[in-house]
Amino acid sequence: MKYHVIYNPIAGRRKQSRIADIVARLRSNGLAVTVQPTTGPGHAIDLAHAIAGAQSSDVIVAAGGDGTISECATGLLNALDEGLSDDLLPPLGILPMGTANVMAHDLGIITTGGIARRKITRMLMRGDVRSLRLGQVENALERRAFVMMVGAGFDGDVVAAINPATKKRWGKLAYVQAGLAAFVAGPNGGARLETSGEPTSVSPWVIVTNGQHYAGGYRLTRRTSLSRNTLAAFAVRGKSRAALARANMCLGANLFDTPFNAQSHVSDRFRIAPADKTCFVEVDGDYFGLAPVDISIAEKPIKILVP
Repeated sequence: MKYHVIYNPIAGRRKQSRIADIVARLRSNGLAVTVQPTTGPGHAIDLAHAIAGAQSSDVIVAAGGDGTISECATGLLNALDEGLSDDLLPPLGILPMGTANVMAHDLGIITTGGIARRKITRMLMRGDVRSLRLGQVENALERRAFVMMVGAGFDGDVVAAINPATKKRWGKLAYVQAGLAAFVAGPNGGARLETSGEPTSVSPWVIVTNGQHYAGGYRLTRRTSLSRNTLAAFAVRGKSRAALARANMCLGANLFDTPFNAQSHVSDRFRIAPADKTCFVEVDGDYFGLAPVDISIAEKPIKILVP
């Protein structure tokens, strides 16, 4: 068995020993493991695409956060779009090393403590293979898979302001710092959520998700999951700092998906457009670009290893 680990050196500064330990465990079980670091945004897409196309690995492992996983998933979807058959597509394994590891929470992957390394190794070697149709987001420049969510308005402002070096050094604190700055600045025009057959909403904070968690263990919703092939969208009510404060408190209390806090919709397709000013968009915690963006469920599934 040949494993190719695509490793984001920016992710999880305090978890750097995890990858070395798990790779050593895989090799001690007779597996051939290649470890390749990424050099910048988008590199994991190219690596996963090339590895899948060359059929040079039995398993591709994304070692990083949700952004690294979504880039690897994008590379695999690109290989399918170019004609690679489903049966030749290698499954994607997850080695959580990111700031929040939201997808790991949704899949029930333990991410902390010594037991995590043993369980992750076992999953990568003998985990179940699940076919999942992920979300995908597209703007005028590119299309990308996402494993958990697309955010605009407040979310986009926060992620657009984060310096990668600061994120590597401070982890979640980098998001806290950027979040406080975005809150003090106030809503920047907001985002417009559009879905067929539903009223258009203007909101200071829009989230479209195909999972249940946010920023780690916070429960965002129960309306969808990675296995349901549907998207849930939330447009926070109001246009002020008070609305953002309420939304953050609701998130912390696992009450984000309530009529008091946000308008909610379930569909397989959404569009986010700027309300009246520039609107930044984030995908799985990484900056994606500017709205408008079109969001949908990918037509083809990829295979993912799960516990």
